[in-house]
Amino acid sequence: MTIYNFGSINADYFYQVPHNPAPGQTLAATGLDHGLGGKGANQSVATVQAGAVVVHLGAVGRDGEWLLERLVSLSVATDAIARLSCNSGHAIITVAADGENAITLCSGANTAMSEMQLTQWLAPIREDDWLVMQNETTHQVYVARMARAQGAHVVYSAAPFEAKAAAEVLPFVNILCANEHEVEALQQVQRISSLASLGLDGITRQKVIDLCRAHDIPVFERNFSLVDTYGAQTPVIEIDGHPIGGGDMGPVTRRIRGLYQDLIAQVCA
Repeated sequence: MTIYNFGSINADYFYQVPHNPAPGQTLAATGLDHGLGGKGANQSVATVQAGAVVVHLGAVGRDGEWLLERLVSLSVATDAIARLSCNSGHAIITVAADGENAITLCSGANTAMSEMQLTQWLAPIREDDWLVMQNETTHQVYVARMARAQGAHVVYSAAPFEAKAAAEVLPFVNILCANEHEVEALQQVQRISSLASLGLDGITRQKVIDLCRAHDIPVFERNFSLVDTYGAQTPVIEIDGHPIGGGDMGPVTRRIRGLYQDLIAQVCA
């Protein structure tokens, strides 16, 4: 399994200041530091540190060689990172003495990639591979559609959040990462009462469904609320401290749990 992470690569410049400047005010910084940043790069580094094989899809500019060197030093594959003639993405971050910060972001090379480049980089993606992406780049819909067409799973971290853009990506997403307010905004754009009606797969959910179908265990996909599960219609015994049924596993739950544990053992062998 390979994780393809399509995301931003930024040079972060941190300026320590007494307080964040007011409009029209000029401040002398008391310190300066810089480092690798960008939501995409951060995701790649974290995923590598979790033990996965990661291919980063992205771009840097003519000033970005040190960003590539930093990614390589952190064991992130950089073969699918374009070297463009524009500037790299960068962020100007002022950090006040009380810890408050202000950020000015320039997208640079992150939004200058072509669909042709992305098509080439995603050509090897297959079933059991994963595409992870966020919103500091362009071509999200194109990339997600291509990955799903080739059988891969798509994880979408909808940040920075923009409801209309996120709604366009959703038909190709297996797992959506969003906070409560972002979900509410998406539901308004989609004119639905719950994102459950979109049928996003999830990891455990789809695997349990597949196991049930493979072993002749009756399974049905329906939209329901959390409260609906309190009637013991799902193979769980507790949700958020609320016992389901008598709080004990029945024979079907025990069988599904055993099958799922066997599946984990096979995948991790």
